[in-house]
Formats: sequence, C-alpha cells, structure tokens
Amino acid sequence: MTSPISLNIGGRSYQIKKWLPISAPRTHFVCTLNPSRVLEAGKEHLRRLVMDGMNIVRINFSHVLTDKDRAGVVLLLNMIREVEEELCRPIGIMLDTKGPEFRVQRYEGSLEMRKGEKITLSPGEGECTKDKLFMRVPSGYSKLYDDLKLAHKNGNLVHIYIEDMKIALKMEDVLPGEGIVCTIERGGNLKGNKSINFSGCRLEVIAITKEDYADIDFGLRDGRFHYLARSFTTSPLVVSSIDEYMKAQGESPEPQMLQIAKPEEEKGMIDNLKGVISATAAVMIPRGDARAIGGPEKLPLLQARLMEEARRQGKPGILATDVLGQMETSPLPTRAESDNIFTGIARDRVSMVMFSGETATGDHPNLVVQTAVKHALVAEEYTEFENFFRGKLRTIFNEGETGLIEHQSADRYTASLVLGAIENAERLPGFTAFVPYTLSGHSANLAFGFYPKVPVVAITPTERAFYRMLLYRGVYPVLVDDVPNTMDGFQSFLKALVQYLGVAQVGQSITTTFASGGSGKDRTDTSQTIEVR
Repeated sequence: MTSPISLNIGGRSYQIKKWLPISAPRTHFVCTLNPSRVLEAGKEHLRRLVMDGMNIVRINFSHVLTDKDRAGVVLLLNMIREVEEELCRPIGIMLDTKGPEFRVQRYEGSLEMRKGEKITLSPGEGECTKDKLFMRVPSGYSKLYDDLKLAHKNGNLVHIYIEDMKIALKMEDVLPGEGIVCTIERGGNLKGNKSINFSGCRLEVIAITKEDYADIDFGLRDGRFHYLARSFTTSPLVVSSIDEYMKAQGESPEPQMLQIAKPEEEKGMIDNLKGVISATAAVMIPRGDARAIGGPEKLPLLQARLMEEARRQGKPGILATDVLGQMETSPLPTRAESDNIFTGIARDRVSMVMFSGETATGDHPNLVVQTAVKHALVAEEYTEFENFFRGKLRTIFNEGETGLIEHQSADRYTASLVLGAIENAERLPGFTAFVPYTLSGHSANLAFGFYPKVPVVAITPTERAFYRMLLYRGVYPVLVDDVPNTMDGFQSFLKALVQYLGVAQVGQSITTTFASGGSGKDRTDTSQTIEVR
C-alpha cells in the first residue's frame, strides 16, 4: 500500500494524492475487464494488473444487458476505487457504449460454423442453432431487410462478418418471413454475443439508440466514469448532441465524461473523419470494424490516415482490436502482433494501446500487459518517425505559419510558452523534465502535441484534468490538493515534489509553466526554470 505524500511548505501541508510514476512507459494501456471475472478473482488480481501497467479500465456495455450485469459493474467500480486509493495511482474508467450495433444473441457454449453450409440470420429473440442465428439489431431500426434487398437489387455483393471477420457469410437472399439466407465462406466455432458487420451495403441506422442513452444515464448517475467511448461515431453532430445531453443532466458547464470517438463504419472512418476527431478528446482505431469496411488489405491505410489526422489535430489515438489477440490462449504473441504494436507506437505514435478479449476473457491477462509494456519500451526507443514529425511541426510553428496542429495555432501565446519550456528542458544540461501546473490539462495537451523528448510531469488540483491527461502519451499526471499561492512557496513546492517522485534530484533542474495571479482562471502566462537544491 502506498500513502499520499505530504509536503510541508511554509508551515502548511500540501498533499500529493495520486500520480503516475515516471518509470512507466510513455504509452498508456487500456484493459477491457469482465466484471464477474474480476470480482471472482478478487482485488489482488486487479492490483496486479495496475502494477503491471494498466492505466485505464474499459467496460464494454455491449455485455451489460441485465440488472445483474449492472450490479456487477457497480461492484467492479467499488473495487477499482479501493485499489486506486491503496496504490495512489490513477485508474481511469471508460464506459464503452453499444452504439447502433448488430450482435448475435447470447447463448451458452459455442456453435460450429462449417464452410459451404447455409445459415439464416434473423432479427429478434430465439434459440440459436448451427442453421439459424438470431441477432440483436439497433433499437428503432426496422429497415434492415429493405436496405439489404436494395443492395442486392443493385448488384452489390453483400458480406456479413461475425466477430471481427473471424467468420464470413455471403448473403444469398432476403426472405422477410424467414431471415437473411447466407452461405458460410469462412467458418469456425462461434460463441454468443459476438459483433456483426455488414459489407457491401449502406444501412441507415439511427446514430444514438435508446440503449446508448440508458448506458450514458447509468454512467452519469454513478459518477465514476471518466471517458465515454462512443461506438459507431458517425459525425461531429452526434458527438456534440451527446455532450449537450450530458451537460443538461449535470450541474457542470462541462460534460461529465470525455468522449472518445470510435468511427466504426464509412461515415465516421472516411466521410466525416476530420470533424469527428475535432469534436472528441481522443480517437480509437477500431481495427476489426475498419477491416470490414475495406477488407484486410486496406486496414493499414485506414489506420495510417486516421492517426495522421489525429496527429494534425493534436488528439491522442488508441490502437485497438486484437492487438495481442493470440495471447487470449497463448503465452506469446505472433510475429505479426509484435510488428503491429511496434508500428502503432513508433510510426503512428498512438498514445494508448487497448486490449479487449486478451484481458477480459483471455487466459493470460497479466502476461498480456507485461508483454505490451516490454514492446512499448522497445518501440519508444525508435525515434526516427517522431524526430521527423517533431522537427517538421516545430519549424512550421516557429516560422509563424498555421502549424500542423490546429489548437496550437488557436492558442499561440500559451503554445509558445510551452514549446519554449520543452525545448529548454531538452537541450540544457542537467534538465530532466517539463513540469507544468494546469487547471484544465490544456498545457499538457499542447506539450503532447509538440512530441517532447523529456517527460511531462503535469500537476493539477482538479480530477477532470488529472484523468484527461492520462490520455496523453509521455504525460505523467500528478493530482494535488492545492499549491502555495506565493512564488517562493510554489517554487519550493515544485522542488520538493520532483524529488519525492524521482523526477529530479539535487543539482538537476526542471522547466515549468503556470498562470500567475492576475491572468485569469487557467491562462498560462509564465515560464520558469527551477534548479533543485
């Protein structure tokens, strides 16, 4: 157990409540957890995952369907908060909505899907067999047969993919009284509640379902979720409408949860990508659904384009879907998986890597996280891509052009202070880190966009900013109860803090930025260098 750190400055005690150790990788890790499994394994299992490197817990509400499921979520949240308080280490919590999704109905065991055999898919409830599958469809959507028949009439070859393309069906006919008749082109053992994707057709489904609103209401009532991952994010209007809904339900001018986009079909992934990323706090690369959009051969291109736009806007990206899928059953990743995680971190500069089945239902959840940390530490050593983007971005910014990252140009004064502080910490001998003080997390977001070589140890007294900064690669958030309100006291506080956290020792130095007393709530206007002595 770790205790909060108390610093006595000028006769008053200031508390460091939670922090992410700088010994952790610059890349952060999101683990999908199955509440019932974690509750059965006990608190020590969760504690080990955090110590191994898990930063954010994802709860997939596609599997939260009953009151019993929701009760399990509440118990898991209680456990997460207990472990966080015991370790004084941040554990962000992500609510991942169902979205307008299609899924096979729940059933026990598995069914064998054999290549070449016929199978019928039918919306609604019923007993699933190897000859007929029943599926959940988005609420309020009643035109599935019409949309499929139109695609069929236009000569489109419609494929239906189950469980991220592991099982592939070719649509042969649509019989309204019976279902969607298909031929199995790629078989396998199929468990219940697996996702379904349609390729070769446009399904005009509703953007936000009543189930989505119910899940969001659950998260708002509970109050412990920090992030809302929006499945099938199709446009910035969808994002803004959910933000407005959350603000209307609460008392804060800010939405309670930070939205993370999941553009899982063509409208979000291709047509409206720029606007979707601009409207959200972060963006997820849903590689299973992206692969269904254009086929496996186009997945690397879609991933590269999505991350290119995220970098341009200074938004963190999350690499997701079967990142280490082999490790659901094997203690080792495949060579392709090792290459994927290296490429995501070294070339695409993702901020986070997310695991689904690997940690929710897999045989080796702790080993998955340990393996990912080892891969990240190696990938972070390869800086050729990062050096290129860093040099290009900073040259353009310093020359006064619009810049590669939009919000840096919009807040040029603060961005200039942050960049100057980062560059001093990078090039001056004896400097170890950039340590901004921020109320909103904006300075840390700016720093993240400048590709800093030094760690960014970002201090804040607000929980919203603390968990927001957990999204940024290379940023190590620190939550404090308060800071001294005099310059001498603030400098003494920083010197003590960086020593306690192992950021800098006596004789070393840091740079910092902060808002001075008369400059407004969180308008960073001051930059300093501080020697620890």
